Amino acid sequence: MPTDGWTRTYHRQNLLYEKLKMKEKEVMSFLHNLEMEYVEACKNNQELKKEINLYHKKLVILKQESKKLQADWAIIHQYLVDLNLSCKDEQEKTSNLETQEHQVGTNNLVNLCLSDTICTLDPSLLPPTTFLIQTPKQPPTSWNVAVLSSTSILGS
Repeated sequence: MPTDGWTRTYHRQNLLYEKLKMKEKEVMSFLHNLEMEYVEACKNNQELKKEINLYHKKLVILKQESKKLQADWAIIHQYLVDLNLSCKDEQEKTSNLETQEHQVGTNNLVNLCLSDTICTLDPSLLPPTTFLIQTPKQPPTSWNVAVLSSTSILGS
């Protein structure tokens, strides 16, 4: 029995077998690492899906709030435009009233001057006169109308 040949063959096969065993361990370790990475990637994927879903819900809520705010802003804007127009109308009315009051005041001044002239002749001939009297506590646009006779004005 040739022990040398058999031993050499056995020894070579044993070395190949050992190399294969080492490669198998490396491959199995690599496979295990890949499986662990896959499991971790799946977990991360699920967490990311949940996070995406959460952000999507927040986005929907923010869009709704944005629409409400835009509607509120449009209402406020329209209110301010209307208020501005209303103020312009009031300014025009005030201006018109001031113009009318100035004209009435000028007419009354002319009437008063005429009344003074007529009064020297005969005060009983004067009709009652309407005067616009501004009181100090009221704004300039509010006037009290008083009907006075010429005798009460002139002190006769």
